[in-house]
Amino acid sequence: RLHGRGAGAVPAVLPGAHGRAHDGAARVAPELAALVDAVLRREACIVEKLKALFVQAVKFGLVGVINTLVDYLSYTLLLFIPFFAENYVLAQIIGYSLGLCNSLVLNKRWTFAQREPMTRRQLACFLAVNLAALAVSTGILVLTQERMQMNRYIGKAISVVGSMAVNFVGNKLLVFREQRG
Repeated sequence: RLHGRGAGAVPAVLPGAHGRAHDGAARVAPELAALVDAVLRREACIVEKLKALFVQAVKFGLVGVINTLVDYLSYTLLLFIPFFAENYVLAQIIGYSLGLCNSLVLNKRWTFAQREPMTRRQLACFLAVNLAALAVSTGILVLTQERMQMNRYIGKAISVVGSMAVNFVGNKLLVFREQRG
């Protein structure tokens, strides 16, 4: 009940008068508590998703280190064979390909925790993502070397970061995306 009309109306029951003013607050409190609870659950869900994304990114980086070792060691060992010592580009292609195969297996099974068999679509997307990452890496390398006259090792490091970003996003969103039931 209100005394008066319009904007100047005041509640008939003032706070503390027989406790009736608290009735409205008692009705609002559970709704407010439910809203706060929903917001906190949503924030917790977002935090959990960010943690999971961070863990995947770290795993992806570790797989990248292993891939690089597989590539480099394979290349180095192949150079001990006279044929590959003369055909080092072929040794590079084989080493890179072995690192790529390692990447596919470890990222599928460990980083993105997928157990089902590889599909043709996944394989095609994996190859496309890696070609895109190679193009980005090469583009950054050329840009830093030829246009910016940067130190070649710093340029290479920047190109690796660019390549990893394209690779991670492409693998997460296209190759190993979560299937929604």
